[in-house]
Amino acid sequence: MQQEITSEFLETLYCRAKQFAITKWGKEPDRVIIDSNGTLTAIFDGYERGDEDYETIRVEDLTSDLDAIAKERAEKLEQERIKREA
Repeated sequence: MQQEITSEFLETLYCRAKQFAITKWGKEPDRVIIDSNGTLTAIFDGYERGDEDYETIRVEDLTSDLDAIAKERAEKLEQERIKREA
């Protein structure tokens, strides 16, 4: 059975990829592209430096628990803060 690809499906895919990127890396990507191997790449423009940062989003990431990812990110940020203050 072949899935029909619609504009709505692509929009949903794009929005989910953005949600994942914001949750995982704390910032909204400027672009999300589909790579030839089927992964997605979130691209963050570096306005102050004039370069770009790339992060890979796997298909599994699109169905991951965003609350768990947010908790993991918060814990990591807290550990980094404690290290800086030590």
